[in-house]
Amino acid sequence: MKSNVSISITILTLFFLVSGLLVFSCSKSSPLSTTKPPINVNGTPKPNQEAEVAALWLSDSLVAPDSLYTTILNNLATIRAEYGDSIPQVKEIFFWPPWVPSEVLLEVTEEAKRQIRAGQYHNLDSLNSLLNFASMDTTSLRFSGLISLYFKGRLNPERLAELYLNVPSVVHAYSNGFVGDHRNVYPWISDGVMTYLFREAWGDCMSGCISNLYWYFEASPSGIKYIGSWNPATEPVPEWWKKAQIGMHNFRGR
Repeated sequence: MKSNVSISITILTLFFLVSGLLVFSCSKSSPLSTTKPPINVNGTPKPNQEAEVAALWLSDSLVAPDSLYTTILNNLATIRAEYGDSIPQVKEIFFWPPWVPSEVLLEVTEEAKRQIRAGQYHNLDSLNSLLNFASMDTTSLRFSGLISLYFKGRLNPERLAELYLNVPSVVHAYSNGFVGDHRNVYPWISDGVMTYLFREAWGDCMSGCISNLYWYFEASPSGIKYIGSWNPATEPVPEWWKKAQIGMHNFRGR
């Protein structure tokens, strides 16, 4: 009888010991699965605004990645140096983002509005301190119900909007976009290849440009390759257009 009791006690002891180890293990590992990467806004602004904003848009990151910035900077410089004399438009057309960098529009609660008017609104302070906050504009508060935040460097406003939506007193957050259409250069990565579509556009661009001309380039380790040009008004659709237009479609849809 004693033997059976001893065996039972031993089994129970082992059970609780193993259970304790499992609980300890889970309690140690669980915080790691919920830890968010720290906010890092170092490395901006970079020397070349066009390449930085293009890398910011293409990467969809809060801060433009250094490697992508350098790639775009070098590729655009090469295109303009090698083809600028025969295609002067590539020297005149620059990347223009669909939103204003380093600005986010916030719609806040009525209580937050009251605190702002009284100079007592501090809900954004901790997040502002992490993002190199520069200033806040409240002049549109009574007309649109929105406040504008501005930041040092060049930050992606769509990622800023996501961060500020976590603040309880923020109801909505938006990037500040541009009105109308315009000429542009659209960088994209297609099948591991960097592509650049230059677009000249004119004619009622506030409603969407009527006339367009296109020049398409691909960048590979061996260098920049000029694929071709297209005038939609007078020429049939080229074979390369299906690949060339992807960046432009993503620009318009994002």
